[in-house]
Amino acid sequence: MSQLYQPDLFLQERIPRKPYCTDDLLAGIRPRSYKTAITRRYIQVNPPHLRVFMLHDLDYDGAAYAWEDNNLPMPAWAAMNRENGHAHIAYALSAPVLTADFGGRQTPLRYLAAIEAAYRAKLGGDDGFASLITKNPMHPHWELLRGVPDAIRGYDLPYLAEFVDLAKFKPYVGRTNLEAVGLGRNCTVFNVVSRWAYRNIRVFKFERGVNEWKREVLNQCLNVNSGFPCPMMLKEVQCIAKSISNWVWNRFNIAASDRRFADLQAHRNSLRKTYGAGSGRHPVSNIILLGDKND
Repeated sequence: MSQLYQPDLFLQERIPRKPYCTDDLLAGIRPRSYKTAITRRYIQVNPPHLRVFMLHDLDYDGAAYAWEDNNLPMPAWAAMNRENGHAHIAYALSAPVLTADFGGRQTPLRYLAAIEAAYRAKLGGDDGFASLITKNPMHPHWELLRGVPDAIRGYDLPYLAEFVDLAKFKPYVGRTNLEAVGLGRNCTVFNVVSRWAYRNIRVFKFERGVNEWKREVLNQCLNVNSGFPCPMMLKEVQCIAKSISNWVWNRFNIAASDRRFADLQAHRNSLRKTYGAGSGRHPVSNIILLGDKND
């Protein structure tokens, strides 16, 4: 990678105000000020509700150059372990993607989840990598390989998608996947809990109230998250739960729901009158198939 002058690998406004960080993973991680966190070996670079960098943990020698071996674009950086050649590599996104915004903005998240899964597979990345914190590329403990300025400023999703076959990763795109990792977990929580939310919102609107609603949506999100091989951090789940509960509560229209229910009942009644209640017959049961032996 180029050794010429480069823009900052991650500007203060791109990463959390108080990133989780540590010098020793076994000692645990704690949020610190940006000024302190930037001096630690490991640092959080993605806010809990936003994906600014797509991170991959590659546990093999020469991992810092894996992008080149697999015909992928140059990452923003690779932070390599000097002893064994293992590395974390990061792709910056020119337009960060919201990971906890329900309603109308799920398409970019599903798109990025599929891209992330495809890159992980092509690079041989660790499925258990939570992407919460990464090797701090600015720390002298790691060997840093910097990307060119365009790579550091970030790529858009269509460009990243050009290098992989997303058709193989459609389970990550908007479907329920309890074996999901990475951003596939966000998609699954949104899918499962939003369906539950729309089925159960009425009783909370009429009887139990908004506070119980928010608590129950959070419990539903936590239950789904607990089933993943590598669950998300609590704060990320809380962001997703808040987004779902606010969206469904504020946009649920009781009158419109009643009209839809009445229309459905009217349709069912018309079918009963046409085909006879309790007859067990179906509209297609009277169709004679071509080639039937009795035709």
